[in-house]
Amino acid sequence: PSHPQITKDILRMIAQYLRANGYNASAAVVADEAQLRFSEQQSKRQQLKQLRRAIVEADWETAAEVLIKTCARKSQRHCLYLLYRQQYLELVHAQKTQQAFTFLNKRLKPLEGHLSGCDGVEAQEGEFAELCYLLTCRSIRDSRLFAWWPGDLRGREMLAEEVLALARIDEHDQKIGGQGSSALGGGGGGGGGIGS
Repeated sequence: PSHPQITKDILRMIAQYLRANGYNASAAVVADEAQLRFSEQQSKRQQLKQLRRAIVEADWETAAEVLIKTCARKSQRHCLYLLYRQQYLELVHAQKTQQAFTFLNKRLKPLEGHLSGCDGVEAQEGEFAELCYLLTCRSIRDSRLFAWWPGDLRGREMLAEEVLALARIDEHDQKIGGQGSSALGGGGGGGGGIGS
């Protein structure tokens, strides 16, 4: 292509494709040779800001879309689980039992098999069963695993911090060629669930 911006965009897409398919070293070489690193870092920062804003404002559709773009494939399911768990807890808290039940079956149930062993992060034993149990509770505080949940807004803020930390770990792993393993020490869960 004759226009330099078109060439740069094509190279950026090639680097994104390589990263998405696990060719981190090749993506780094292409990015370095094409001098894309600065604009990619700027773009990543913008995406992280957008992700945080979407989570805190409960714009769940946007949050899921940006999360999928931002997080590496290896942690996407875990991050989506955290996002969906927050949405579910908010539905239960608002006593929208039928919506919560539908959401549990449609969004959380498909991720149940991916809860343990995700990047070294283990779900607490019986977490999915406890999510089901919440449908019968008067309050989330009645649950032994989710009594820590601080409510809608603070829960979203904690979720945003945890997901952004995972996205930053992914970014760090990509910078070092994807050779590091990302294990999350203790975040956002305050004692309940994945990431605690």
